[in-house]
Amino acid sequence: MSVVFWIIGIWLLCSFSLFGVLVLCRNKSVYIICPVRNLSPEQQQEIDRYVEWLEDDSYLVYYPPRDVDQTDSVDVNIIRAHRRVMKKCGRVDVFWDVNSRGSHFDLCMAIAYGKPLRLIKAYQPDNEGKSFLKVIQKMQA
Repeated sequence: MSVVFWIIGIWLLCSFSLFGVLVLCRNKSVYIICPVRNLSPEQQQEIDRYVEWLEDDSYLVYYPPRDVDQTDSVDVNIIRAHRRVMKKCGRVDVFWDVNSRGSHFDLCMAIAYGKPLRLIKAYQPDNEGKSFLKVIQKMQA
């Protein structure tokens, strides 16, 4: 009888420990929305420093210019790769460039998945009326 309790106890301990690790990983993972194709050297340096800072703080960071082959001529494989990772990440940090079409797509995906958003930087001033920048600001975590 005590062996059964011991086995159940070990199983519960392992289950809760595994669950805790999964929760920790999910909360400590960040997807970066940023320009990729037209990323200026200054922007890349700034975002690289931010990614390094997060990783130094034990975050798992998904950084598209670094983590996905961007040579897909139709972008379908890029979209699929981004979708797989975004679905699992804990939050989405945004370096907003209104001219980045991929950023628009990624932002809509983040909103659809209900991900917490954090605006890190906007590269252009906001315009009058409706804008994606206003949406990001309104939905910030």
